[in-house]
Amino acid sequence: VLTERMQPEWPLYEPIESIHIHRCPVRFGSPVVRFGSGVLQAARLFKHLIAEYDFDVLHFHLTLTAIGVLLCRESKRVDRIASFYGPWDEEELVEKEVTDTWQPHHIKAAIFRFLQRYVLQHSARTIILSDYSLTQVHHLMETTESCVKIPGGVDLNRFHPAPDRDEVKKRLDLPCNQPVLLTVRRLVPRMGVDTLIEAMPHLLDRKPDLILVVGSDGPLRLTMEKRTETLGIRDHIRFTGFISY
Repeated sequence: VLTERMQPEWPLYEPIESIHIHRCPVRFGSPVVRFGSGVLQAARLFKHLIAEYDFDVLHFHLTLTAIGVLLCRESKRVDRIASFYGPWDEEELVEKEVTDTWQPHHIKAAIFRFLQRYVLQHSARTIILSDYSLTQVHHLMETTESCVKIPGGVDLNRFHPAPDRDEVKKRLDLPCNQPVLLTVRRLVPRMGVDTLIEAMPHLLDRKPDLILVVGSDGPLRLTMEKRTETLGIRDHIRFTGFISY
């Protein structure tokens, strides 16, 4: 796995079970520095990895990292596929709550759209999760013949209900005698966690002892925490922060 090192304390290389994680350092600052370093560092790391490994397939997930790999001539001799999770340009506009056509974020979103299209066009196949995803890809490219739908799923042999749910709740410091809701989403506008929080008072009318656990982190966390206090439901919502592997 080739990915970005988003936290300075993360190691550049880390084996997790049988997966080899290689992280490239990214310089944070202005968008130009951040994206430029992401592409160049991914290209540099890929050159090192392809000299060490005989890859059968390159599977792209992150657009910036994929661009770095595609800039390397060595990538052309390996079959390439890409997974599409959503339109990067639209996500940018939603997360920044852009309404004015002339805002700089529109220029940034246009660049995102071009880069994502470039990755999909240079992949033999594009994996999508649903028919809705197919319509989103169609907005990026004239043809969607390369798309293959593989619905999301889980390994039921590994992820299954625990035999002792109370023991798990105790380990996570959750009450055993109360219903618990869990949502794991980035705390950004497009994920709708804010809507869930707004709905909590209505849910508490029906289940007064309900607990909501919000897994993950994001730029809206502080705003959401303040909103729970305004609504008077702070004791019923727990924010875990970033959840590591």
